[in-house]
Amino acid sequence: MTTTFDDLALAPTILQALNEAGYKTPTPIQAQSIPLLLQGRDLLGMAQTGTGKTASFALPLLHRLAADPRPAPKNGARVLVLARRASWSARSRTGSRPSAVTSTSTSPRSSAVSASFIRSTR
Repeated sequence: MTTTFDDLALAPTILQALNEAGYKTPTPIQAQSIPLLLQGRDLLGMAQTGTGKTASFALPLLHRLAADPRPAPKNGARVLVLARRASWSARSRTGSRPSAVTSTSTSPRSSAVSASFIRSTR
């Protein structure tokens, strides 16, 4: 059975945006990581360039922001995305796809989906 973005239980506004952009089916890294990240798990995902690593962590992040709409703290931020190299962070600002390993940590718990795909960050 093929997983769709609707199956991942993302916020309706995110599903609508994905649908309008023509995205129906998540890539393997997205289908495996999004449900775990929505549970607050820690993940380290590895996949080839262009397979959707950024969306793997960004969609759950946007889902959490949409679920709790509040302003950022004074002189602060609600989200901090760390990039390993300056060139990757520059690409993320310009919308280019970075070639990177995506690491997302939201809690002290960890999960392993597939040994070759995700391993604990702790």
